[in-house]
Amino acid sequence: QVSFCVAASMMLRAIVLIALSAAELPPEDQPVVGSATDSAAAVRPAFADFLEEFDKVYAEEEVPLRFKTFEENYRRVLEHNTMASPYTLGINEFADLTEEEFAAKHLGFNGSGTAFESWPYLGDHLESAVVASSLDWRDRGAVTPVKNQGQCGACWTFSATGGLEGAGKLTTGDLVSLSEQEILDCSPSQGCGGGNMGIAFSFAKTHTITVEESYPYTAQEGTCRQESWTHGLMVHCVKGYRSVSVSESALMSAVNQQPVSVAIGVNLAFSHYKSGVLTADCPTKLNHAVLLIGYGTEGGNTYWLVKNSWGTRWGESGYVRLAREAASNLGKCGIQSQSSYPVLSGTCSVVPQPWLQELVKSVRFWLAMAVVLFSVGACMCVTCLGKRQRGQRRQVLPIREARAPVILATGTFSTAGQPLTAAPSAPPDTQEMRNVRLSRFG
Repeated sequence: QVSFCVAASMMLRAIVLIALSAAELPPEDQPVVGSATDSAAAVRPAFADFLEEFDKVYAEEEVPLRFKTFEENYRRVLEHNTMASPYTLGINEFADLTEEEFAAKHLGFNGSGTAFESWPYLGDHLESAVVASSLDWRDRGAVTPVKNQGQCGACWTFSATGGLEGAGKLTTGDLVSLSEQEILDCSPSQGCGGGNMGIAFSFAKTHTITVEESYPYTAQEGTCRQESWTHGLMVHCVKGYRSVSVSESALMSAVNQQPVSVAIGVNLAFSHYKSGVLTADCPTKLNHAVLLIGYGTEGGNTYWLVKNSWGTRWGESGYVRLAREAASNLGKCGIQSQSSYPVLSGTCSVVPQPWLQELVKSVRFWLAMAVVLFSVGACMCVTCLGKRQRGQRRQVLPIREARAPVILATGTFSTAGQPLTAAPSAPPDTQEMRNVRLSRFG
C-alpha cells in the first residue's frame, strides 16, 4: 500500500512537470527587478524544486495558476532580498498561495464569540519597574518545540496552549506539551474557522487539558473524546487571566513574568519571512494568534521574540523577531493591542505523561506478579516442611522374628503375639479326628 502511494505521488508530480513544461511562460529575456540573470526559465526549475521540497501535488488543470502565483511570490522575494534590509524573505510552503488563500487556510484569530470577559478576570498586569535587557524563555525551559497548525485556522489554540505550558512549567516545574486538538474539538468555538485565547483559557479552567500524545493534533475538527482527558494539566489549575495594558513597557513587564499569548495582524510579507528583525508594514487588524516568549536587540533594532505555529521550516526555525518600534501605540502588527496570560493556582499539578504512567503500570504489574509468585512459593515450602515433620513423628514398629503358625480351633493362622481375627481357621487333620472318635466308643 505504501509503495502504491509513493508511485501514485511520483506519477502525479511527473504530470505536473509535464504540464508545467507546456504552460505559457514569459519570455526568457524578461528580467526580474534586482536580478538581471533571473528569468521565467530560471523560475521553472525553482518551482520544480519547490514541488519536491514541500511535496506539492496539483490537478493538471491547476498547474498554470499555481505556477503563476509561485512566480509572483518568487520574484517578490528576490526583489526584497536585493535591498538592504534588517530581514530577509524566503520561499516556503506558502509560495504557491495568494494572499486570500493564505489567510483562509492559515489564519484564524477571531476576537468575537466567547471573549475574555466570560471567565474570571483577575485584573490588569501590574508592571514591574525592573526588567531584563533581553529575554528568551526557551533558555529557561518554559517553551515546548514549535508545532504546525497545518491548513486549519487553529492558531488561537496554539497560542493558548503555549501560555498554559509556560505557566505550568513555572508553577509545577514540569513542561508538558498540551493538546490543541482537545480544545479544537471540545470547546465552544468555530474550530478551524477561528477562535480566541479567551475561549481556550475558559475551557482550561473547567477541564483537564490533556497532553499532546494522548490527544494528537489532526488539523481538522473532530468529535470530542472525553476519554482522553487522563494526562496533563489538571482541572481547576487555571484560576483566571490577567490582561496587559496597551503599551510596550507593560508587555515587556508581562513577558518578564511568563510567556504571553498575543494576537497580531499578518499579511503576505509576514508569510514569506525568513530571518532577521521584521520591520515590514503589516496591518494592526488582528487575524493571527502567536506566543510572545521574549525580546532583544540586534544591530540597533529592538524586537519581540515570537513563537509561531507554522512548523520549523517557516522563519527562524518557527520563530520570528518582530520589530518593537512602531508608529502606533498598538505596536508592530498590533502586537500590544490584545495580550494576556493565564494565572494558575499554587496547588496546580501536572499528571505524568502517558509513557511514564505506562511505565508505572508495568512496574506495578510485575511487582504484583512477584508478590503472587513469592506467596505461592512460600505456601509450597510450608506444605512440604509440614509433611516432612509429620513423617518424622510416625512410630516405626520393630522387626520381629517369624514364628511357626499356630492352629486354633476357632481362629486364624497367626504368629505368636499377633492379634486374631474372627475368621475360622483351617479344619484339623482327618486322621486325628478318627482317633478321637474311636477313643470315645472304645
